[in-house]
Amino acid sequence: MREILKKEGRRMQKSVVIIEDEPSHAELALKVFQEPPAWRTLWLPDGEEGLNFLLRHGKYTGAWVPNLVILNLLMPKRHGLEVLQAVKKQPELSVLPIVVWSIGMEPKEIRLAYELGAAAYFSKPAKEEQLLTQLRIIRMFWDCAQLPQG
Repeated sequence: MREILKKEGRRMQKSVVIIEDEPSHAELALKVFQEPPAWRTLWLPDGEEGLNFLLRHGKYTGAWVPNLVILNLLMPKRHGLEVLQAVKKQPELSVLPIVVWSIGMEPKEIRLAYELGAAAYFSKPAKEEQLLTQLRIIRMFWDCAQLPQG
């Protein structure tokens, strides 16, 4: 688990939780969301850790609620769709934007993600530079969007 919090003057700092088992992909996402103005960021390496954090279970009882979640699907311990479904069932988290960011391109999986409440579904490109570009586009969109406060 890696968390970075920076003060951004008087402006309300946005926050993102990245639930991703691939360290190189998580590092790219952290890099993009830490570019100025930096978001509060937290990386969790599997679906179980991610779900426990978002539901504030176990060691995460005092956890903060993020403005945004970036969620991979194919992860150890708990599949991302299970995480998405469990989070969206919680009334206090039902409006939390969850962006699926996964290698999957299966139409049924994409449809199910949206049915379960995903805000968007992005299929990861193969090359690192394309991943960075895609993450910057995601970041730019959410920088402009009005987000619910935890």
